[in-house]
Amino acid sequence: MTVIDLICPICGAEMKHVELAEGKHDIYCQYCGNHVILNDDNHKVIKHRNIDEAKIQEVQEKAKDITSRRKIGVVLLAVGILLLILCAVMDGLVFFTAGASWMFFVMIMLFN
Repeated sequence: MTVIDLICPICGAEMKHVELAEGKHDIYCQYCGNHVILNDDNHKVIKHRNIDEAKIQEVQEKAKDITSRRKIGVVLLAVGILLLILCAVMDGLVFFTAGASWMFFVMIMLFN
């Protein structure tokens, strides 16, 4: 186990006497939650990433909301298409029935 002192590159907090297990190359700042990745040789920061759990949760909730809205939109679109098909079928039946009775009337008049 190695003990190091480090300054967080995001908030500037001094992290003194941080214990690193063998083979471990990253730590989290206890003040801001920043993920700090360390170099093997001299324990200098080679890359850092700020972890904001509240922001992650907010984005996940927005994604769920968008997904549920999209599902509702798809259902409403499907219902609308079904209603249009139903109206077209009903209109066709009315037209066909009206056309058939008109043609039947013409045939009776012609052959009587």
